[in-house]
This record gives sequence, structure tokens and C-alpha cells, in this order.
Amino acid sequence: MSPFQQMPECILRLLQCLRYRRDSSLVRYKSAHQDRRTDVLENIQTNQPKRILFVVTILGVGGAELQLVRLATELRARGWRVCVVSLVKFESMVPYAQRPIHQLEQQRIPVLSLDMKRGVPDLGAVFRLRSLIRSFRPDVVHCHMYHANILGRIARLFCRMPVLICTAHNYREASRRGGPTWHKELIYRATDILADYTTIICNAASNRYVRVGAVPRKKLRMIPNGIDTELFAPSKERRQRTRNALGIGSEFVWLAVARLVKAKDYPTLFGALEVLGRKDLVVLIAGTGPLEQELRDACCRRGLSGQVRFLGMREDTLDLYNAADAFVMSSQLEGLPLALLEAASVGLPAAVTDVGRNPEIVVDGVTGYVVPPRDSAQLAAALRQMMEAGPECREAMGHAARQHCQQHYGIAAVMSQWLALYSECLASCPRQSLGGADFGCRRRGRRENRISRLGTEVFSHQPAEVRSVGLPKSKTALGALVISLDFELFWGVRDRFALDQAERGRLLAARAGIPRLLDLFDEFSVHATWATVGLLFARSRQEAEAFWPLERPRYREARLDPYRERLGADEYEDPFHFAPSLIAQIAQRAGQEIASHSFSHYYCMEWGQTEADFAADLKSAVAIAANSGYTLRSYVFPRNEVNPAYLPALERAGIWAYRGNEPVGDKEAAPFSEQRRLDKRAGRLLDSYLDLHGHQTCAWPGRSLPAPILASRYLRSYHPVFCRFEPWLLQRIEKAMKHAAQRGEIFHLWWHPEDFASNYGQNLRVLRRVLEMFAGYRTRYGMVSLNMAEVASRVGVTTLQTSLESINESA
Repeated sequence: MSPFQQMPECILRLLQCLRYRRDSSLVRYKSAHQDRRTDVLENIQTNQPKRILFVVTILGVGGAELQLVRLATELRARGWRVCVVSLVKFESMVPYAQRPIHQLEQQRIPVLSLDMKRGVPDLGAVFRLRSLIRSFRPDVVHCHMYHANILGRIARLFCRMPVLICTAHNYREASRRGGPTWHKELIYRATDILADYTTIICNAASNRYVRVGAVPRKKLRMIPNGIDTELFAPSKERRQRTRNALGIGSEFVWLAVARLVKAKDYPTLFGALEVLGRKDLVVLIAGTGPLEQELRDACCRRGLSGQVRFLGMREDTLDLYNAADAFVMSSQLEGLPLALLEAASVGLPAAVTDVGRNPEIVVDGVTGYVVPPRDSAQLAAALRQMMEAGPECREAMGHAARQHCQQHYGIAAVMSQWLALYSECLASCPRQSLGGADFGCRRRGRRENRISRLGTEVFSHQPAEVRSVGLPKSKTALGALVISLDFELFWGVRDRFALDQAERGRLLAARAGIPRLLDLFDEFSVHATWATVGLLFARSRQEAEAFWPLERPRYREARLDPYRERLGADEYEDPFHFAPSLIAQIAQRAGQEIASHSFSHYYCMEWGQTEADFAADLKSAVAIAANSGYTLRSYVFPRNEVNPAYLPALERAGIWAYRGNEPVGDKEAAPFSEQRRLDKRAGRLLDSYLDLHGHQTCAWPGRSLPAPILASRYLRSYHPVFCRFEPWLLQRIEKAMKHAAQRGEIFHLWWHPEDFASNYGQNLRVLRRVLEMFAGYRTRYGMVSLNMAEVASRVGVTTLQTSLESINESA
């Protein structure tokens, strides 16, 4: 093992020792830790405004600082108490660089400074930051950029922080003097235990940080920069006014917005202009930096002085975007450039280099052109192609760029990710971070070791030859893992809980965690059925109401009526009742089936509803899904209220399969009030950990329509009270799955993705253990992963469906 790998472990032990010495005894520390957790959880459950402290290296005019200003402003508008702290003293900043400070103060957000000098170490800043934290008492401390990240982590040794999040804004941490940066990555790794999460702005940077060992993947989140697409919008009036002010007529205008530093590689752009050799263009460069005079001299030497204009630092970048015909970026190093997002939002096509997240923002050939970095000839070809494309083609590319930006980088979408991360951290207060670590809990450590051994035990056997996959037969059938998820958001609990601040945080955390769940499925090549409430497909309140069924249930209990629910305008305003973007993400992943969970979360065993009401609800569910391009083939009854009398309606709607209940008394279909009886709830809970009712695997269904695929086990979410019994839960699942693999039967696991929200990290860890077991049985016994529609297809239900349809058409 290299010294680079050994050193961080030593530093970690030293940090742990320092943390121990803060208290006179471990018991006293653990008591304080429990008090802190109680305070945070109580704060979540009340309507008190949350507090967030942003710590940034310097409040200049770069992309990272502007992103912080937008994030702080949005949180302030949502009722958070926000404070911003800059490491560097304001007096050392030139006037134009203080624009973000003025913007924050206009929003009545206090801005403070630790009065550090650039390039001068100052240990006293740690204690000044500690004093600010103790005074402001934030729920979340969010640090931006390298020096602020490290200072925030060190400060956590000396004061309590419920949540500490660090954000890196670059693909690679840069050095002011252009020297090596390995030591920064080493310090990141050594202090990672002090942070709850580290976030990064692009996938390329995320992969690099994991590869060099700076941050473990489990503690790294990718959240892009966000852009206010309503502010950065195209305007013909701005375009003409700005071009007149700049004295530009019919020339083609290229715009570059970036600091004048080495990473932006302006010499490559100048070389491309030389190769291009056209005089009917103007290049506007907005920005300043240490290389300004050097770049001006380079333009003079190349004879480009008449075409390249250095505009300096500008506050009217929105006007410049509108005045330009296209955007150009020749950088050799980028993360997620905010200027490129702003240009796309205004509707500018772009020619950019293939670095950082540029290829994700600019779709090559659709919204612009992507060329290799440091290649003037290739960049010149892209510039020529853009200029010769014609106004109509460029307008179409710009329109596509704006749509792409709105969908993936709009401030609303990005804000929902940040809020979900904050809520998840506040709700769980992860113990693995040093600031809130529960050191000395040897019992928990031994328990986790037992879980680890349990999860890896399935790989102790030599791999056997995998049998060929074909239609299941009585003695040669392959075992199958079927996973179904009840995707409901607030529709599933609206009659039981209020949509208060705590519930909103839970649902936002659930939304943010679904991509992580999909990534885990991809990692193990696991297929799943996502039974989705039909109203989640709607893009707006008007669309939802347009698909309301004509016949609706008249439940005896008025609280069950979903059509009384107050809805927002669309997913942006109301992400708790609408989720078309999430459904699209799920459908794009391999093996993920979009199925039905009724249109309105319909209750088939409650008083006041009829079979005709159910048929009308099902018709609306099929219609609204088809309107979004999805064909429903599987059905999951809400709250497992499987009504056998309604199965013919499923057949008529083209449903191939449905999820049946576990064939035991405690889990039989019944009205919800009956399911909630204490004895039944206790029976279901005990059966999750103890073998009360056997393996509950099911045989492959026959060729009846619709095919019943009985549930085997509900995957219980992590709970602090029951976490000590987690090995029993995993052992119960392991035995049942092994039984299905050996007997050629189906093991059907189900849960709600919203269940994972409160403790997403712990829940994903348990699910990973389950999928590791499946991977072992897939190798040893040939077990397969199928969604519900694939099960129906394998037993020939699709052939039967086709035959019945042809008979009906003939009749």
C-alpha cells in the first residue's frame, strides 16, 4: 500500500482522538449527541424556519459565487433564515467584485467576513467561524469551494453542526501558481469523515474525485448548477438595443463570458479565428483576470484587434447574450460552466470544447457543436459550420438549447434537489460524520460486521454453470426475483397525514433518492415494476382534471375522496402531486416497467365505491398514461385491497398481471381499518423478522388473465428502534430467496420508494445487501430478475391476450 493510501487512515485516527478529548467521558458525549439529534428532529417536525449558514472562500463574481447567491436568495424566499460568511475580507476585493454582496444585502441576507488575507494562513479564523456558528445556531452549514470546505470541516471539531455539506465547483482543484494539487485531494480525503456529504456539479468531476480517493462514492452527490430560465430569456428588444450600443451592424457576433485565466484557453480561440480567416465577425469577451494584458498583446500579434473586443467585467451579461448570434467556449478545464447555462437559457447555440459537463449541456449537432480541447483547427471548423448554418437553423438549435436547459438545469429542478438533500440530512443526522459520530458503539459495529458477513456469504460457493433461460416448466423453471414499488408520493398518504413542512421534506427527499435507487438497480441489472398513481402523470392541474373519470367513488368517509385535494399549477409548483419528469427518468432505465396503481389511489374494499367506479378509474389511468406515451400492462391494488370481483375489469383494460397478497391471514385483502388492527400489524411486523408463515414464495402463474403474481415480502424501511434486528430481517429474506432460487419459484419483494426517504443511506445499504444475495443466487442457480410484465410474458399471457383480442375483433 502506498504512503498516499496509508496517511489518511492515520489522520482519521488522530481526528477521532481529538473528538474524544472534547468531553470528559464517552457517556457524557453520547448524551449530548442524543440531545442534539432530539433538537434537530423536533425542529423538523415544527413550523419553525430552518437556518442555513453558507461559508464561501470569497464572494466574487465567478460561477460558484453567483450560484451561491441564487441558492441563498431562493431559500430566503422559501422562509429559511440565511446567513453568508466569506473567508476573505471585503476590503481586499475590487468594487466590481462586490456585486454579489450587494445582491445578498438587497434580499436582507446578512453577509459577514472572517477577515482572512489571501495566501496567509490564519488559525484564528477557525475560532471566529466557531463563534459565528454558536451565535447563529444553523441547522445546516453549507460550504462552497476548497478553502471554505476545509475550514468548515475543521470548525466541526470545536462546535456542533447538525449537518455539514461541502460543495466542490471544479473538475480538479486548481492552484493559484499552477503547481500540483494532489495535496488538496489528500486533505479532502483525510477530513471527509467530518462532512455529511460532499456535492459536485458534474458527473465527470464526481468520477474523478472518487477515482483519486478524495471522496467515497457513498458520500458524494451530483447536483448541477441552476439557472433562472425566466430571467435569462431571449428578447429582441434587448438584442437590438445592445447591438446599437456596441456599434454592431450585420456582423456575426460570437460571445465568450469567462475569467481571463489559463484554464479558459483563449489562445486556442485566437488560433481558431486565424484559421477561420473571416472578417465578417466580432468576438465579444466579457470578463477580466490576470492574463488580460497578455491576451490583448496576443490579439495584436495575430492581427485580431479589430475583431476581438475585451469588454471587461460586465453587469449586463443578459444584454450581451441577447446581442450575440452564438456562444463560444475554448476551455481546457471546466466543471459546470454557469455562463454556458445562461447562454443556453437565452437560446444561443454554442461551440464548446469537450471538457467537464460541456457535452451534457451542449448536445452535439442539436444545440451546438462539441470539439476536442486545445485543437484550433477543429474549433475553427465548428465556428465555420455554425456561421454557415443560416439563421433558421441557428434559431432551431437555440430553441432546443433553451428547452434542454429548462428541463435539466432550471432553478426549480435544482432547488428541489438541494431541499431534498437538506431534508434527508436533517431527518437522519447521519452518524458516520465525525461531528455527530457515535464513537465507541462497539455493539453497533459488531452488528454491522454480521450484516456484512451475511450479505457476502452467498459468494462463498464456487460459481455453478448457469442454466439457459427459457419458459418455466414444472421441474426446470428458473427462480425469479420480482420487485414492485408503489409509487404514490402524497397521493398514498393524503387521507392520513397533512402536507406540512415535515411531510414536504420527506417527499422531496424521496424524489431526490429515486435516481440513486435506479442507479443501484442498474448496478445489479435488476428489473422492477413501478406501480404509479395515474395523477402523477399529469403535467398540470388542468391536465389532471381533464382525465378525471365521469363516475367517481362516493366513499362513506369523506377524507378518502381524492378529488377534494388541493393541487398546485404544475410539477414545479407542486412536486408532491405531480411527477412526469420522474416517471420519464424511470422509464428510460433498462428493465424498469411503468405500471398502474390506479388513477386516484382507488380503494377497492372501502364502503361507497362500486365496480363501475373502479372501471372508470382504471380507464382514466390507462388514458392518462397513454397520453404520456406509456402502455400499462401490470396493476397493483392500492393498500393491497385486492377485490377478486374487479379482475375482469383489468382484463378488459389490457392488464396482463397484478400483484396478489401474501397467502396468510395477517396479510389478506381487507379494508384499511381492518388491516390496521393491532393484532394484524403485530403479526406482519413479527413475520418480517421471524419465520411465522414460511417462505411465502409463489409458483409461476398460469396462462389466465390477468396473471396473479403473489407478493412474498414487504421490505421494511430502516427504523432506529428495530435496526438491531436487521440481521434477522436479512436472514429471513435470504432464506426465502434461496428457496425460490432452488425450487424455481418467484420471490416477490415490494415496498414504497417514499419509505426510504427518512434514512436513505441506511435503506440503500440494506437493499444493496439484498441485491448482493440475488447476484450470488443468479450465479449459482441461474436466478433471473424480472418485472411483472416480463413474468406474464414468459408464461405466455401475451399470446393469450393477442388471441382474445383477435377473437373479439372477429366477433
